[in-house]
Amino acid sequence: MRFDPDLVDNSKAALETLLTVGMSIGHSPNVAPHGPDMLKNREDLSEADFQMAKRRISGSLAPSSAGLAGMLPTGWK
Repeated sequence: MRFDPDLVDNSKAALETLLTVGMSIGHSPNVAPHGPDMLKNREDLSEADFQMAKRRISGSLAPSSAGLAGMLPTGWK
């Protein structure tokens, strides 16, 4: 088994990695590794995209009332 590169890098840096059901941790040497989903440009992200990302990161199923403005790093518009 070959572990995914992000897990190997985190392990070398002594970083904890949170895994959830369905996430890839590695692959057989005879099978290509799973590639990340296609990323969207910042301009193409919708409010729903931000809400879904926030729920995935925070683990909350409840919709956020803060909206897009509460999710952007300081200085982003």
